[in-house]
Amino acid sequence: MLENKLFEALLDVIPFSAYAVDINTYEVIYANKISRENMYAPQENFCWEKIYGQNEICSWCSIYSLQQDKQNNKHQHEFFDEIDDKWMSSYDEIMSWPDGRTVKYTILVDISKQKEAQGDMIRSHAKLAVKSKQIAQTNKQLQITKLNLQKTIRELEESKAELKLLASTDPMTGLYNRRYFKDVSEHIFNISKRENKSLSVLMLDIDKFKRINDTFGHQKGDEVIMLLASILQKHARKSDIISRFGGEEFLILLPETAIDGANTIAEKIRTNIRTLDIEVEVEKDKIEVISITFTVSAGVSTINFNQDLNIEAAINRADKALYQAKESGRNRVCSLII
Repeated sequence: MLENKLFEALLDVIPFSAYAVDINTYEVIYANKISRENMYAPQENFCWEKIYGQNEICSWCSIYSLQQDKQNNKHQHEFFDEIDDKWMSSYDEIMSWPDGRTVKYTILVDISKQKEAQGDMIRSHAKLAVKSKQIAQTNKQLQITKLNLQKTIRELEESKAELKLLASTDPMTGLYNRRYFKDVSEHIFNISKRENKSLSVLMLDIDKFKRINDTFGHQKGDEVIMLLASILQKHARKSDIISRFGGEEFLILLPETAIDGANTIAEKIRTNIRTLDIEVEVEKDKIEVISITFTVSAGVSTINFNQDLNIEAAINRADKALYQAKESGRNRVCSLII
């Protein structure tokens, strides 16, 4: 299924190891890019051989306890990997894989530096134990550090598959940033080409955005950008990849979408935005509340797998189509195909 392959493509770019094991056979049925690169025995089937280089089931294996606990299908624990001399934190969950098998899905995080930091603090505490004031200060620091570590673990546990968003999102809008878009779009390009599925690109830009900043200030300009981001998310499908490409410019990757469908999506977004406004107070003779209205222009392009070597070709055409929309009066959608 394409959606499953898109999911696995997203997991391939997260900065942590992730894999899935059949809970009945202990067979590794999926491993993301980082896991595959660090496997001890790629030709083996069992997880303890393939992932951890062990000769038998790992002492820290959580499959049995997860199966026994009917109230909780999630488990987090730490263990020391003697082969790599690293401390690891494992976030495990029993779930149903798309092919129907029940698996233990695991995300591994290297916490060696956290353990080293804890060791350093303990040694510092011992040296300062003779001074009561310093002991109290150290205990307070240790407590703060412990709370911070617990908070980090909770955030990692809640994120799971969304760990890819770390260092991959725009802090203002919460959308994917330009770097992440370029990484994942190449994966989707290759999948779509292999499956002979349509793939389109939609590029959006806020019309006369500089005038909004100059007239009402950058804070209101930021509100306009965030409002546009929320509209894009509202119109997005599960498989779409939305990115803030820079400033007031946004880029959307539309899997399984031909040029007509992409134009329809772009037109819905354009007409929806045209009806929106943001209230702002201005002071003339007295304080008045006025509305900021704005429009967007859009450029649309679709992939031609016979000619395009990568996703950049379609992005460049969408950029040219956006330029045509701007030059022909703004607040419109233009498309460019080959």
